[in-house]
Amino acid sequence: MFWTSVHVCCYYAMQDLVQKLSTKLSGQFRQTVLALMMTPVEYDVDQLNTAFQLLKTSSKGTQAKQKKVCIRLSRRPLWFNVKQSS
Repeated sequence: MFWTSVHVCCYYAMQDLVQKLSTKLSGQFRQTVLALMMTPVEYDVDQLNTAFQLLKTSSKGTQAKQKKVCIRLSRRPLWFNVKQSS
């Protein structure tokens, strides 16, 4: 699909709206409104990025607990689940 001037105009209008809403709203309501404005694929990627950022910033003790829970729930380590799904 090629981008016409209408597509580009709508894209920038949407980005402007998202930016304005981000500054005016707060909390879970803000997250919900912004999530509803994303495509399903954009939402999935955003959630994966958020989850991986949380994993990276967790303390060593918390990461060990997360690994144990992941193995208990899925019977596989997290890296295996990620590798299998990609």
